[in-house]
Formats: sequence, C-alpha cells, structure tokens
Amino acid sequence: MQDLAAIIRDVAARGELNHISIAPTLDGTRFKASFSPASNCSNVFGESKDPVEAIVLAIEGAKMKRRPRVVEHPDPWE
Repeated sequence: MQDLAAIIRDVAARGELNHISIAPTLDGTRFKASFSPASNCSNVFGESKDPVEAIVLAIEGAKMKRRPRVVEHPDPWE
C-alpha cells in the first residue's frame, strides 16, 4: 500500500482534493471513508478495519483527472 501522505499529495497535485472524511461504523468494528473528487459530483467510499486503508480504498476507487505532466520552463527573468 502506498503512503497515505503521498496519495493525498498526488490527489492535490491533480486539483482533485475536494473532500475526505472518515468515521467508525455504527458497531465500531470498521471505518468508512468518503472521498469527493473535484472534477465530478460523486462520492466514493472505502471500508476497512484500518482507517488508513479505508481512505486509500476510497481515493483509489475514484475516477479522477490524470496527473499533470511536469514541464520544466526556464526562468525568463534570469
């Protein structure tokens, strides 16, 4: 599993970080996470005994824009 911080940074770099939430289930044995990407009006859910895994499942299940290519441009002021 990827590092959660790296996953969140990737989502932010795509401009897709709109909303993430996590809460325990009613019986308290699992966690349910919700992720809402910015490019469409949807909610994606993940559920697991591990809260981090629940968030990762929610984010990885979302349809998002591709990550932008990083293009190095020379500084015109130098």
